[in-house]
Amino acid sequence: LAIQTMEFQELPAQCETRQEALNTAFVYVLCIDSRGSDGAPDFAQQLDDFNRALQRLRESSRARLRPVKAVLLCCQRPEGAAAAGTAKSWTNQLVDFEQANGDIWKFGPICLEDGDALHAAFAEMTSTRIAHARTDTKERCFGAGEDDAAQDDAPGVFRPSA
Repeated sequence: LAIQTMEFQELPAQCETRQEALNTAFVYVLCIDSRGSDGAPDFAQQLDDFNRALQRLRESSRARLRPVKAVLLCCQRPEGAAAAGTAKSWTNQLVDFEQANGDIWKFGPICLEDGDALHAAFAEMTSTRIAHARTDTKERCFGAGEDDAAQDDAPGVFRPSA
């Protein structure tokens, strides 16, 4: 497992082969209890940044060469998930985002101080990707899945493949 941190504005390295894409996951970390410089919750801004990052990724690579995307929902304090409630809480914002953009492969919320929960989330991501890569390799050996490329490139469609 190799981890490289990046900002939302950065474009990650592109995968050269389908196998490389199957063995890669882009994990976006959204902090549910963070606040902007004005002191107001900034989860909506993080979702906007995430959406722009996805758009840049879709514009820069073919669907079959794009790794799976996952979202790790984190909180800075153990009480962060409960304390982050507002009139339009992060859960409502996330539901609205998924209704507009499609389902997200997501984990959490997990406190950044909970090493066991973070480990479990990354272990699940890794084991799921290994199983998916094996299934995809078997399907390709038997000729299945050849029509997926056209469907995956449909504009505005976000399909987590995990």
